[in-house]
Amino acid sequence: MRPEQHSPSCARRQRKRLIDRGCSLELDSIEFDDLVADITACCGVRPLKAYRLAHGWRVQQAVDAVHALCREEGLGFCKLTREQLTHFENGPGRPGEHYRDLLCRLYRTGPVQMGWVEDYSGRPAASVSAATIRRPAARARPHTQSDDRSVVDGGRDTMREAVRAALRRGYPRLAVNALDQLDLLRQHMDTILTSSTVSAVALDRWENAAEEYGLAFKYRPPREILDDLVLDFADLQHHAAYRQAIDSQIRICHISARLAALVGNILTDLGHHRHARNWFSTAQVAADETDDRALKCWVRAREAIVSLYHHRPPQIAITLATEAQWRAGRTMCAGAAIAAATEARGWARLGDRVRTLHALHRAEHIAGKLAGEALANSAFGYPTRQLAFHREAVLTLVDHLPHAQEAQREALALYPATEYVNPTLIRLDEAACVIRSGDRGSGYQKAIADLLAVPPGYRTPLVLSRAYELSEMAPPERHSEPTLRAYRETLAELSETDALPRPPGSGGTRGPGARPARMSPCSF
Repeated sequence: MRPEQHSPSCARRQRKRLIDRGCSLELDSIEFDDLVADITACCGVRPLKAYRLAHGWRVQQAVDAVHALCREEGLGFCKLTREQLTHFENGPGRPGEHYRDLLCRLYRTGPVQMGWVEDYSGRPAASVSAATIRRPAARARPHTQSDDRSVVDGGRDTMREAVRAALRRGYPRLAVNALDQLDLLRQHMDTILTSSTVSAVALDRWENAAEEYGLAFKYRPPREILDDLVLDFADLQHHAAYRQAIDSQIRICHISARLAALVGNILTDLGHHRHARNWFSTAQVAADETDDRALKCWVRAREAIVSLYHHRPPQIAITLATEAQWRAGRTMCAGAAIAAATEARGWARLGDRVRTLHALHRAEHIAGKLAGEALANSAFGYPTRQLAFHREAVLTLVDHLPHAQEAQREALALYPATEYVNPTLIRLDEAACVIRSGDRGSGYQKAIADLLAVPPGYRTPLVLSRAYELSEMAPPERHSEPTLRAYRETLAELSETDALPRPPGSGGTRGPGARPARMSPCSF
């Protein structure tokens, strides 16, 4: 609320007085228009807010009414939020064309009555409400195309000289033509403030594309997704470079955060960890430009996962996961569940069994509260199979073999044959349990068979680094065993075939015994 505004209780008192008199406050009634005018003048609010207060609605009720209007009249999906409407009512900006139309439909009024455009007719039209009629009429002259050219095409210097000359005439009072020139200057600023290089249709397309990338993330090799994903990000960046209407700007930031985080996920999967961190940083900046708690949490939860992949201390992952959960607050969202599961992995790597299980139970509790899109089998969701994968990974890390093996079987049963990365990691965890039980030969043979069954596009550095960790489970004196030696040779061949990035400190061309940088047995 701006300092000069009255509190909403003032509008409520005015509304109650009319109701007590038996006045009709239907949207189309004269009494309602009078109430809007009185609230605008008395309370110092803009017409948009005055319409809501005259209706007796809170901000969320108005938002819900807009959503209901879109459903009832088939106007498409509406993404108006409480924060956006509050900004439109009190902030310096104004709604974009799409939301202006929806709000005018809701209150059965027009952009002139809302104060978004000017009426140069010099007289109120039959459809103009009392809120407009009661305002003093401005002296106006016919608006011509030459005026537009002087404003838009004349350039900054021409505009400055025209305004200066107009102000000099009639000093100290302002002549009519001076006021007209000032009005043209203001109109030009209105044009700039409401201009947009992107349409609502284009933003809808990018939002749908982001959803499709999130789904494809589970079923297509990461390298195949990256090209199209980055091209869409580049197109979106072009529009982000220009000032947009506030609702369009928020949507651009929301989409940018999602796409940038997906690029970070893919780069992590491909072993480019430093670059992945930079993309997550960009995603975080974009997410923080919105008021979406779930998005802010999700981006930081992904960053927490990345921190587990490349020799960073587990404490960093725990700190990032804790921050992600704090960002979510009381919002039960996919990001909060991912963050809690990541925190559990961090404590497991530190060997803190109590805190590990506590964090895992918190992840299970949050996951049990999720619904709708939050449960989608997408990079943006947290489906039951993902929770099962995280549960078995945590139990494997804490060396709880009987429970881990049971969790592995349950998790594998939830995955379809079309998904490869997580099921492969689960099977490698099964092999790890076999090796820990003392049957190293069977464990390494199973791991080789599982790796060879995976299509080459899915044998990413993430998967192969977990496979290399299995080779380190055997004590040094057993490294010469035939089964382990064959296992290492197979991994070296797969690493060369799949062109893994050279690990840090490996020098020149990768030799047969070289390994990719070690990462934790975690996936997305």
